[in-house]
Amino acid sequence: MTDTTYLGVIAFSTLVMALIQVSVLVALFLMMKRMQAVVTRVEDATRPLLAKVQDVTRETSESIAAARLEISRVGEAVAHILHRVEETVGRVDAMVATPAREGAAIVAGARAVVHALRRPFVPAGRAHAPASHDGEQQRGGQHGGQMRTSGVPM
Repeated sequence: MTDTTYLGVIAFSTLVMALIQVSVLVALFLMMKRMQAVVTRVEDATRPLLAKVQDVTRETSESIAAARLEISRVGEAVAHILHRVEETVGRVDAMVATPAREGAAIVAGARAVVHALRRPFVPAGRAHAPASHDGEQQRGGQHGGQMRTSGVPM
C-alpha cells in the first residue's frame, strides 16, 4: 500500500466521521424541536389549570378573611351578651337579694319579739324561778334562755 492509499483511507474515514457527526447534529436539532413543541403544548394545557388554581387560591383567601371577620363579630356579640347578662344578674341580685335580706331581718325581729313576749316577766328580786316542768314550757322549753347563731333566742 502506498501513501496515496493511506491518504485515501484517511480521507474516506474522515468523511464518514463527518457524516456521522452531521447526522447526530441533525437528529439532536429535530429532537430539540420536538421537545420544544411538547413543552409548548404542556404550557398551553396547563395555563387554564394554573388560572383555576389562582382563582381558587384567591377565593380561599377571601373566604378565610370573611370567616375571620365573622368570628370576630361573633366574639364581640358573645362578649356583649355576657356583659349584659352580668348586668342583669347584678340588677336581679340587687332587686331580690336586698329585699330578701330585709325580709329575713324582719322575720328574725318578729321571732325575737314573739319569744320575748312568751317569757314571763321576772322582777329583779326574783332572778331564779323554780325549776318545774311547767316553768320550762313558759320560758321556752328546755332551751330557754339560749341563743341561736342568728342571735334569736330559742
